[in-house]
Amino acid sequence: MHLAARRSQLRLFLAGCLAVALIALAAPALAPASSTIVNPEGTASVPWQVFLEADNGDGTYDMCGGTVRDATHVVTAAHCLYDESGARYAPHQLTVEAGVVDLAHPESTTQARGVSAARAFPGYDAAAAWGDAAVLTLDQPLDLSDPSVVDALPLVDVGDTTTTQAVISGWGTSTEGGNSPDQLAYAFVDVYDSSACSNYGAAFDPQVMLCAGRDLGSGRIVDSCQGDSGGPLARSDDAGNADALIGIVSWGNGCAKPGFPGIYTNVADPAIHAFLSA
Repeated sequence: MHLAARRSQLRLFLAGCLAVALIALAAPALAPASSTIVNPEGTASVPWQVFLEADNGDGTYDMCGGTVRDATHVVTAAHCLYDESGARYAPHQLTVEAGVVDLAHPESTTQARGVSAARAFPGYDAAAAWGDAAVLTLDQPLDLSDPSVVDALPLVDVGDTTTTQAVISGWGTSTEGGNSPDQLAYAFVDVYDSSACSNYGAAFDPQVMLCAGRDLGSGRIVDSCQGDSGGPLARSDDAGNADALIGIVSWGNGCAKPGFPGIYTNVADPAIHAFLSA
């Protein structure tokens, strides 16, 4: 079993190529925290989603996702703060883009920000992907005046484990090891009971981790994949209304493999929630 963080790398700058493997994409209307998103062409603006890029200094860039917590803070995965060798990125190596859908041709709504500080969860264990959460402080506030373009997504309440459906979003690969698309996509997933993660054995800690995905039948599975690390798992209802961040894309056994749902950091865990709120 190959367990891997869901991060990908791009050689040369193409304005990014990030995160979720959305297999058999859903395309209903998606209502964010305070606005309605309509996706008639299979892609959508997800106002709380950001693109996070880390400059390796050698012509390559590590790519992750993130979630707008408020005008000056973004929630992401702790492993996104480290390069493949385990070295910590300096804040000036990190760039956040909000309000973007097409990475190859960024919209005029795109807000690019530098990072002045990056904090990883104090208990983060890279080897176990335990406590895989981080908060970025932006060097300039985001403009949240038009919530249909850039909007904050509140954290779910501490201890809330009632969510059964959520939405994932990102620019990640649609197949394991595949290429990343330029267009931001989203899909609905089911948030599973911990028993659905049993194939991971002791690697899955139900206190600080969630597992989610969706089996569409005929071998089609919705999952996150390479490049989606740090992106949002947002609570939603059947109408597509999303109102809280419940998880952070963290790791998994490949992508879209039966019996191995994607693993997400549990935002409702008291210690993680306190850290993300500070």
